[in-house]
Amino acid sequence: MKQFITRISAALALGGALLTFADIAQPIAPVAAYIMIGSGILLLIFLIIRFLFKVKGEVFTTVTYFVGIICVLSTSLFAFQQNTPASKKSGFLATNIESFKSLQGSLGLIQKDVSIIRDGVKSIDAKMDNVKKETSTNPRKELANMGISWNGKSFGDAMLNGDHQTVALFLQGGINPTINHDSYGYPGVSVLVRKNPKHTIKMLDALLKHGMDINSKLEPPTVARKETLLGIVRKNYNLLKRPNDKLLEKYLVSKGAKL
Repeated sequence: MKQFITRISAALALGGALLTFADIAQPIAPVAAYIMIGSGILLLIFLIIRFLFKVKGEVFTTVTYFVGIICVLSTSLFAFQQNTPASKKSGFLATNIESFKSLQGSLGLIQKDVSIIRDGVKSIDAKMDNVKKETSTNPRKELANMGISWNGKSFGDAMLNGDHQTVALFLQGGINPTINHDSYGYPGVSVLVRKNPKHTIKMLDALLKHGMDINSKLEPPTVARKETLLGIVRKNYNLLKRPNDKLLEKYLVSKGAKL
């Protein structure tokens, strides 16, 4: 019995030392939480072995008690650490006892790691600020960085695909809103109103805000009598009877479109 008590006392001392270290290391990682989870799993395994396989013996019992003590102590420490934001960040002991706070500072490694992380974050933030500044003032370069060529086909494809970000970059870069789509031979906006996907009106809003003449004679370029957007949409409606063409016609008329 005396030997058992001696072992338990040693287990308490070892567990206290281990959890003191875990609390001091709190600024680096939640070591107490890891110990709590690990010891809890081990304790469960030992209890299953004890009751299912009837394993006893002084050594096994001592180890089980040791793991149980660690589990209880680490759970208590974790609970104390969660009481305040300061203890959650720096640990329970360092928050309440000045000597432990000084010990954390004297270790140096903690401060160094935190400093490295902060410097890294500042460097990333600075680079992101530079990227944002560059892309906001040079949309053509941003498109090039995205692998998008500066031409009518890319612009027209972006309109047809509903890629509002890419269309906005083209417009900010000064592209002609009625530039020909290279694959069709006439303006991408003409293709847009002919196909009339669900994002057509939003795209037209963006084009109009960037100076597109809603009454431009657009297509086809090889025919003497070119059509306005309104003329194209009305022909589509008369031919296909699509309800969304009628809605698009009303929108164009509300913006001052004429045949």
